[in-house]
Amino acid sequence: MRAQTFSLWIDKTRTPLHIAALSARPSAVQALLEAGHDPDIRDGKGKAPLHHAAAAKCLQSAMLLINHGANPVALDTTGLTPLHRIVLALILHPPASSFEDDDIPDFVCRLMDGFHIVKTLIQHGADPLDVGNVEYSAVQAAEVGSNMVLVDFIIQAYENAQYFQMIGDGVPKEMLVTWKLNEEEEEEEEEEEEEEDEYYEDDS
Repeated sequence: MRAQTFSLWIDKTRTPLHIAALSARPSAVQALLEAGHDPDIRDGKGKAPLHHAAAAKCLQSAMLLINHGANPVALDTTGLTPLHRIVLALILHPPASSFEDDDIPDFVCRLMDGFHIVKTLIQHGADPLDVGNVEYSAVQAAEVGSNMVLVDFIIQAYENAQYFQMIGDGVPKEMLVTWKLNEEEEEEEEEEEEEEDEYYEDDS
């Protein structure tokens, strides 16, 4: 624990808001925001508090920052967005088997919070297909990490966000229905192609 505390403070460019976000202390994040701290202030690596809240998988902190105007698509000096950060954090999340029984509930909560952060960022404009300045997107990072559950979740969240954006833009209902039907047809075609590939592989 001492090593973790030391690592939080070693970067002199981090403000109290950065540290509160990184250490998953939403009550401190709220107090600092209400006191007028800038939700988009950057540390020496260009990270905003939202980058740190995402890396810490702290949904409450992330929501507080977004609700106080934090930029959900901010880039740090390496070109990573908060969405990149949470996806990388979920990929690197240690397996449940590495925890003691008493720690499993916290493990599950953090994991669920992480998925909710992904969804929240996408709902607020983060694009999981955008490669940013790092030449790989958030969904590509999940694919490389072999986390297909996360890949499917990201894609579904993105499709839902697009759908509701179209509703907000006043797209006629019949066009929305057509769009959803086309999506379903594409999914069915992909499934049929996969089944055919599997059949020919087995046959050979």
